[in-house]
Amino acid sequence: MDKKMKMGIRTKITLGYVVIILCLLASVIILNNQITSLQKERNFIIKYDSQVQTLTNRIEKYILDMETSQRGYIITGDSSYLEPYENAEENWKIDYDELYQLLENRGNQQKKLETIKATIEHWIATSGEPTIHLKKEKNTVAGLTPIYKTVIKKALPNQLSVLNRRLVV
Repeated sequence: MDKKMKMGIRTKITLGYVVIILCLLASVIILNNQITSLQKERNFIIKYDSQVQTLTNRIEKYILDMETSQRGYIITGDSSYLEPYENAEENWKIDYDELYQLLENRGNQQKKLETIKATIEHWIATSGEPTIHLKKEKNTVAGLTPIYKTVIKKALPNQLSVLNRRLVV
């Protein structure tokens, strides 16, 4: 009976190696799951940040397009400058809404975004539309020069470059 319970040294060493290999295999499986989980999380964050950055840049581009088109129309009187203005005026709102939804779990960022929206809408209401309307009526640059110097230049001071800094997530 003792002989059946006795294991030889060869069996003990082999059994020890099997236990070590099983432990290593379990460690590899656990580490692989952790790495996969971290990669998924990292990819989500990269995709999210990329979307926020892309939308922010597009909004900024639309606002710059509006300002440039408005200035071009005021200077030249060429109504072809109004097309980019009108397109940008429509599209920035679409991207704003998408960005606002993307930031739904970040109340602080949404508040900053609302402030930026208010600034943009204020610029459109006080500088964008009125100057275009005045240009259509007066059709002279001289009549708009005082308005341009006081309203347009001061309406969006650094707001476009601030857009990216404020929405850093």
